[in-house]
Amino acid sequence: MIGLVGVEWRRLTARRLVRVCAIAAIALIFFVVVLCALNSQKIQSDGSFVMRTTSLWLTEAQAETSGNAQDNVVIAVTLLSFLIVAVIGASAIGAEYRAGTVTTVLGWEPRRVRLLVARLIAVALVAASFFLITHVVFCAAWTIGSAISGNPDGAGGVFWRDLGLVLARGAVLAALFAVISGAIATLGRNTAAVLGVWVGYWILAETIMYEVKPQWVRWALFINVASAFSWDRMIFESQSTMAEVTPGASMVRLTAYLAVFVAVSLAVFHRRDVT
Repeated sequence: MIGLVGVEWRRLTARRLVRVCAIAAIALIFFVVVLCALNSQKIQSDGSFVMRTTSLWLTEAQAETSGNAQDNVVIAVTLLSFLIVAVIGASAIGAEYRAGTVTTVLGWEPRRVRLLVARLIAVALVAASFFLITHVVFCAAWTIGSAISGNPDGAGGVFWRDLGLVLARGAVLAALFAVISGAIATLGRNTAAVLGVWVGYWILAETIMYEVKPQWVRWALFINVASAFSWDRMIFESQSTMAEVTPGASMVRLTAYLAVFVAVSLAVFHRRDVT
């Protein structure tokens, strides 16, 4: 299995889409950081923009202790990374159906369940690696920029520990998004179908849930992702109800969602005629 995962890893990382996405993401990160550094000023009494190291991820408690406003700049890169890894996960499987090479691969490894499991593991590893690389580059560039033209004060051991935990949780969630996308691509046999499912779910399902069935909000995907990523309670209030999502419960729900998608995709791929 390890050898098969290694083959899938090399196959996926060699794809042009993955390399283009990585280069584009890093280029965009440097552009944004340089722009912020150029616009940053030292602490001004008029409240001018200041590029702070602690702006990367400042918890509410740290903000109160330091006297700064709570800010989490890293979330912008996280949202972009989640979108990219979802596309990578979908394309890793959907593109093969489009190219018609599924039967070719099965001729080399006929054990379908083993093949798909190895492929999804490789997708998870690539997604987590992509997330960590882009965020480490962003955090390093932002730290250098704040040291040169901003304010690096307040970035102590507690700050870096919390930021490291955030990135670790983000890598796990990136792997989750990519694997679910790969599972959906297995069911739909198309990359575009996965993007349609994500957009449709985000725009229709969750919007309707928040408006019509607010008591179901605790089961919504994105509020659970937000709670797991920030490791904080998320509270949704409407006129008739209040829903609270805790980090522990969110991880349990997300794990259950992942298990369902993977199990269904394995069952379908095991029985489906792929010719």
